[in-house]
Amino acid sequence: MYLDLQFEVDSRLLAAQWLEYSTNRCVIEFFDYDRQTWKAVSKVDVGGADACYRSISDNIR
Repeated sequence: MYLDLQFEVDSRLLAAQWLEYSTNRCVIEFFDYDRQTWKAVSKVDVGGADACYRSISDNIR
């Protein structure tokens, strides 16, 4: 329910935002695709559950 993805077709970077139910915190994790696997690059806590109602762009400003 609280999953948002942001990506560009010509980029290897994927940003995924979701609610971690165990902590009730909204997080954004960035992944790099190397043509075979997705590798986690970084993970950011962006706030409480309400933060997941905002877009990824708004949360990383």
